[in-house]
Amino acid sequence: MIVGGLVQMLAGDIYTFAVGRGLSGIASGVAINVLNNYLREIAPRQWRMFYLLLVQVALSIGTLLVTTLMYAIPDVPSSEWQFKPLFGGPIIIGLLQLA
Repeated sequence: MIVGGLVQMLAGDIYTFAVGRGLSGIASGVAINVLNNYLREIAPRQWRMFYLLLVQVALSIGTLLVTTLMYAIPDVPSSEWQFKPLFGGPIIIGLLQLA
């Protein structure tokens, strides 16, 4: 996630940006699978499905939030620098996972 976020933030063309998105996507998929397996192992039996459901709900709300926020980004070439720092979000999430 950290590497993918850095590549996206520093990308100068669409191909480099696509590589960063691919790296972030692979890292997110691995993190979600590891999280589900970890919760399945440590959660008490009576709460296990609730915790696993929370992961899926969080993913759905996050997808909805990102899709909604994309409408707020203007489609103007001069605003390109304004949204590039947003791709640093995965860096923060990756650092939190390492802590």
